[in-house]
Amino acid sequence: MSLALCLVLCLMSWTGAIASCPGDYQSVSYTLWSKVVEACFFVSTDYVRWTDGGDVCGRRNNGSLAEFPSSRKLQAFQNFLSTMPDTTKDELWDAVSEKKKGGPRKKKQGNDNDFAKPIGSEQKRQKKVHQTIHSYVCETDPRETEQTGSSVPQTVARDSSECQAELKRTQEELEKVQVQLLVADCPCSNRSVLEAEAGVKDQRISTLEADNILSQNLTDCRNELGRKEGEVKVLRLALREVLRREKEGISALEGELEKTKEVLRRERVRISAFESELREERRLCGTKDAKISALEEKNSLLEDELEEHSCHCFPGSASLPQEGVMTVTKKELENLAHPQPPSLTIGAWTMQLFMRKESPLFLVVTHCGRVDQDYALTFQVRVNAEKAWTPFSLTYTSEYFDRRRRTSAVYLLSRADVSYIFSAYDDEESFRLEVRLLEAVATDVKGTMDKNEITIKARFANVTAMELWDQVYSEQHFLRLEGFRLFQLRLMAGRRVDSLGLYLSCIGNEEWPYSVSLNLTVTLERDGGKGGPETKSGIADGPTYEERTFYWNGIVLGWDSFVKWDELVAPGSGWIGEDGSLSVSSTVKINL
Repeated sequence: MSLALCLVLCLMSWTGAIASCPGDYQSVSYTLWSKVVEACFFVSTDYVRWTDGGDVCGRRNNGSLAEFPSSRKLQAFQNFLSTMPDTTKDELWDAVSEKKKGGPRKKKQGNDNDFAKPIGSEQKRQKKVHQTIHSYVCETDPRETEQTGSSVPQTVARDSSECQAELKRTQEELEKVQVQLLVADCPCSNRSVLEAEAGVKDQRISTLEADNILSQNLTDCRNELGRKEGEVKVLRLALREVLRREKEGISALEGELEKTKEVLRRERVRISAFESELREERRLCGTKDAKISALEEKNSLLEDELEEHSCHCFPGSASLPQEGVMTVTKKELENLAHPQPPSLTIGAWTMQLFMRKESPLFLVVTHCGRVDQDYALTFQVRVNAEKAWTPFSLTYTSEYFDRRRRTSAVYLLSRADVSYIFSAYDDEESFRLEVRLLEAVATDVKGTMDKNEITIKARFANVTAMELWDQVYSEQHFLRLEGFRLFQLRLMAGRRVDSLGLYLSCIGNEEWPYSVSLNLTVTLERDGGKGGPETKSGIADGPTYEERTFYWNGIVLGWDSFVKWDELVAPGSGWIGEDGSLSVSSTVKINL
């Protein structure tokens, strides 16, 4: 415990020389435990409030209010004050008798508690007069030196043991002072002194016990701190492991991210390429659309011009019959698509040959110009290949055309017949196809039936005038299966050496092979005479045609000798009508 001086004192932190004080400060030395302590004080004659004293000292060389923790320092300061001039003392002190009313004299108005309290009021109490100091005292940090033979003080650096010893001496001195104060306050016998000393000892014991408790608490805190430090160490290791794994995971994710970025970069490159291609396609499409539009416009103009200058293209106004000849070499027949197949134009119709590998030979008939009404065209093709056979004729009855159907294909020669021509002719040798358009008549719309079974009735005219190998075809009938497969069906009568053959011609519309099963029943009707009709179902002279596989390009199924020719033309047989025609009916069922 320090002795508090009832002054406004300042303590200053100063880093000047050891033997001198800064500014207006004056040096005061005293001995404390074999050490010479030098203190620097500054005494002001100005009034100052207690709360402002520290700030005022701080502005004077970084000082502070002076404190007196020991009696020796206080005695040294009192000695220092006693050496001051009387005029200065009068400015510092005010002497006031307690008998006078009104309190101590002041230089400024204010509360007494706001200013410094009197020095030594306890010692001067018996004089009934107290003195107050209205100024403040500042000091700097004290310096301690050992007493040596030299006249110059030396600064001593003390270790912790010396500090502990000094603290112990200070406590003992403090206890003595406390005992003296107790004795001074209560003058009594030695017993009182002993009791006072006992009280001090009890207080010291209490202090030591409190110190022991604090020491034990400090030990417990240290143990707890050690345990916590161990836990923190374990947690740090665990955290490092977690961080290491996190870093590995982050590294793996960064690798995946780089791969993803590379994939995205490649995709962007591809997208950019696709966009470039798309722009080019759009440009080309725009150019193509413009060309198509120009061609359509040109085609429209040509159609108008053709309609105006080619009135013969309208079937109703055509002057029939008309005829033409198509000359075909063996080489052209072998290469129909290179560079262009042989063709023939008669009026508004154009004829071309068509044949695929392993397929029969077809004649494709196309009508050009405008069609205002559905019509049926009857025409005849005479095959003049004398190196292979005797010339014969193929007659096609009522080939159907309308605004949408401007092209039709008819069965011309079988694959075996084509092979026979190849064997009979050289490359540059030719045979002739003599085409004769007989008539074009208006007809009703011929629709397509969505079913797989049909009954066909036909009447062949001038059968008795047929020559060897001549063939006559009936009008067309159309069936559609599965919504898109289209079949063209027609009956055919053919003159053979000594018989009449009856057949079914079936042509599909697809360009790739497919197979069907075909059930065929053909009936030859009698027009008077003895006996009934002649019917055959799927049995010819040799093979059975009840279930026959064929390809899109068509096939002819039937019987080469359905009835003997002599029997057919014999008077009274009933097969030939009065007009020389022959009636035939057929039931056809197609199964895919």
